[in-house]
Amino acid sequence: MNKSIQIRFRVDAKEEEIIKKEEKNFKNRSEFFRSILQNFLPISEQKDLKIELEKLRMEVHKIGININQIAKNNNSELYFKSDKIKLKKDLETIIALQKEIEKKIEDL
Repeated sequence: MNKSIQIRFRVDAKEEEIIKKEEKNFKNRSEFFRSILQNFLPISEQKDLKIELEKLRMEVHKIGININQIAKNNNSELYFKSDKIKLKKDLETIIALQKEIEKKIEDL
């Protein structure tokens, strides 16, 4: 999502002090204010995002199980070429899912 809109507002000295103190826990000031804004998103948007992230988590979990099974077969010398192909595909899927998760987090 392109974040090209800039919003400015004024604060008093005490508010500035609070902002400076709290923003240290974030990458930058923009991330700090986005995190505050996230808490005020409509419940339906938060719920949709949580459901989508849970689906992604479950998919990554299943892939992890597959990788563990392939590793076990390899350690038992039961490794097949099809396992290597599946492992490569699973790793590519994990990379794609990781990028998708990162994008969703950036969009928050």
